[in-house]
Amino acid sequence: MNEAWVEQIRERYRGFIKEKVNPGAVERDAAAATLSRELLREAASLGLFRLPLPKRLGGEAVDELRWGLVLEQLGYLSVDASFPTLVGLFVGTHQFLLGLGRTDLEERYLRPLGRGDGLVSFAYTEGADPFSFRSRALEVPGGYLLHGEKHMVSGGTIADAFIVYVRDEKNDLLAFLVERDDPGLEILPLQLSGLRALGVAALRLKDVRVGPERLLVASDGLREAQSYLNARRASVVPPMVGRMQAILEGCVESLGATLRYDRPLTDMQNVQARLGRMSVAVEISRAAMYRTLERLSRGETDALWDASISATKYFVTEQALQVAEAALRLLGTRAYLRENHFERSVRDFLAGLAAAGAQDTLEVDLGVMAISAIEQRRRQPPKGGQP
Repeated sequence: MNEAWVEQIRERYRGFIKEKVNPGAVERDAAAATLSRELLREAASLGLFRLPLPKRLGGEAVDELRWGLVLEQLGYLSVDASFPTLVGLFVGTHQFLLGLGRTDLEERYLRPLGRGDGLVSFAYTEGADPFSFRSRALEVPGGYLLHGEKHMVSGGTIADAFIVYVRDEKNDLLAFLVERDDPGLEILPLQLSGLRALGVAALRLKDVRVGPERLLVASDGLREAQSYLNARRASVVPPMVGRMQAILEGCVESLGATLRYDRPLTDMQNVQARLGRMSVAVEISRAAMYRTLERLSRGETDALWDASISATKYFVTEQALQVAEAALRLLGTRAYLRENHFERSVRDFLAGLAAAGAQDTLEVDLGVMAISAIEQRRRQPPKGGQP
């Protein structure tokens, strides 16, 4: 996995996260305060957002595997899980825009991303399936009028623009770019139990007028949305794996410094066994993540819905919750103290149950995929004509 490169990345951002991101994490969580634009711009000044951008836009063009390793290290170093989550979110939406191949978007949003500006979020869900969206686009002279509401928009409180999915008069799903200062757009901050610095918001659109140049996807928007969400599942995993490793190390350090009957708790076999189970969860999660990222980098995944990506997101989320719960059981009240942050990690990992596809939905989808694959194999004639 190119350990030297990973260590280089870790050292590149260690000081910034230790000195700028971590010190305010507890206060941001208590106040449900979004990570500031100034903090993101400072991260950008260290080259963070340029890493996955193409070189023609001033980036370093790292592939999906290396970008995943960056997010893993950010998750390991940052006690505020909202930081790597926001970084992955904004890079993901900009990769979506890059895939549209429009130079006007590159100059307005992609190049500024390297400076921590031009941040774009993704406004999709309304609490209903896409065939039941109530948000609508009405074509009028000179453009469109958008009307409706969007729920749970990550980064919504600080984003400069939003990729908004609405239905047209023919009931086709379209995507538009809506900017923060467009008349008729209202941004309503929401408070969550976890990832409280993520800046989640609802959008209310009241006859927002946009020009034809703001139309990003003119038809079959569901296909484009699925492509984005498929890629997003891959990017939410690495920060969780990094944080799981940090929790395991924090437990070993704390338990090793605690004596019972003149012996450190790490000498006790029941403690060793639970730590062993935590270690298994971390290692298998990391192995699944690496395999998925390597397949992404080689272009071997399905662009719309990939079983490996979805299964990895599902599995790692479940393992992360088990690791965080184990930390609470091992440390007791110490797990809730300011210096440990493990109670917040439980709340943050719970957000993974809904991120980029709810766990229950993924279970159904993966089950349907497994049934289809098995039935298809059964219908194939045996090789060599043998029964």
